[in-house]
Amino acid sequence: MGAGAAVLWAVIGHGFANYDALYSLIWGRELAHGRAPTTDVVLAPTSHPLADVLGVVLSAFPARAGEDILVVIAYLALAGVGYVVFRLGQLWFGWAAGLLAAAVILTREPIISYGVRAYLDVPYLLLVLGALLVEAKRTRAGTPVLVLLALAGLLRPEAWLFSLAYLGYLWLDRRPRTRTWPSRSRASPSGSATTS
Repeated sequence: MGAGAAVLWAVIGHGFANYDALYSLIWGRELAHGRAPTTDVVLAPTSHPLADVLGVVLSAFPARAGEDILVVIAYLALAGVGYVVFRLGQLWFGWAAGLLAAAVILTREPIISYGVRAYLDVPYLLLVLGALLVEAKRTRAGTPVLVLLALAGLLRPEAWLFSLAYLGYLWLDRRPRTRTWPSRSRASPSGSATTS
């Protein structure tokens, strides 16, 4: 992912933290200093627990360095999305399809725009697609998929719905199956069927 992020940076050439991302740094710094996040300010964004934890970690750096690190993480996430999409395409349809799928997603304006502005949507997308990749490689993988979806849910709550749907899928698949087929029949020498 590092090489992919470097290529994206060379092509795009800039990046900055958006409003939501900057607030995660502010709230993380407040948490690191033992204060409750000031979420009651006018037009404050929604708090995202995983982003706030990252903000706590980045509070060890000067404010500007923390923002720069956040942008680097955003580029890594963007490259990660391209890689995971490539792997999904490769698994399902082959190398060429994987390369095409990665090229398509990494040239879409909303993806690039959100990536270079360090929106939380791109790491969220990476975690959800990562869960899909784990499941695609090993059906009913269980725990790894749920862990990735749980982390995604700490960025955007709709991932909890994906987790519930996946748990339902696992539960339905583990129920004992009963055969409802009619009893077998065999043909008699005269051609008429007789039940066994």
